Amino acid sequence: MAGSAELLLSPPPEEAPLSLPAELRRRLDCRLLPLLSGGYLMSVIDRSNLAYAELQMRDDLSLSQSSFGLAAGVFFLSYCAAQVPTCALVSKLGARRVLAATMLAWGLCSAATALVRTRGQLLLLRFLLGFPEAGFYPAAILTLSLWYPDTSRSRASTLFTLCATLGTSIGASSSGALLQSLDGALGLAGWRWLFLVQAAPTLLIGFFFFCPLP
Repeated sequence: MAGSAELLLSPPPEEAPLSLPAELRRRLDCRLLPLLSGGYLMSVIDRSNLAYAELQMRDDLSLSQSSFGLAAGVFFLSYCAAQVPTCALVSKLGARRVLAATMLAWGLCSAATALVRTRGQLLLLRFLLGFPEAGFYPAAILTLSLWYPDTSRSRASTLFTLCATLGTSIGASSSGALLQSLDGALGLAGWRWLFLVQAAPTLLIGFFFFCPLP
């Protein structure tokens, strides 16, 4: 176990090796790939859960359909604007730091959405959410390219990108269940529980990125 932890805590090679020893591949598949895939899955869920909360949120916050549509769209303004700067941060600070920081930041933004009371607060949080989410994908792709050689990278990348589809499916089913089952629990509306519960795995994975990743 000590040797395994030391291996994954050490910096990745500047260039992926031509092939992976079986033991190293197993460790990466069991530790690195699940974290990256889980983070990508949660990014899809956390950016799309607003759509499932629409009906309850609009009633509670007295939002018009146009105001809610603006809240959904403002996320992509910051997401697109942050793509190039966050790629530069990955090169400067390293993928591990960027992965941990972005997941913790967007997890907090997502959880804070459960506390909004006004249209302005919702717009601000959705705008802020786009900045950290923009940094996750390039950092994850860089990490995969550093650890996995060409012979294994396509398989790892396929499993990683599959989480976009899984995130849509899991997000839809879990959001509906949370909205119905937790509505009114502890005096909170179901949509507030939705953001709190779905932000929890994001924060947990973010903390894990400080440990097993280089």
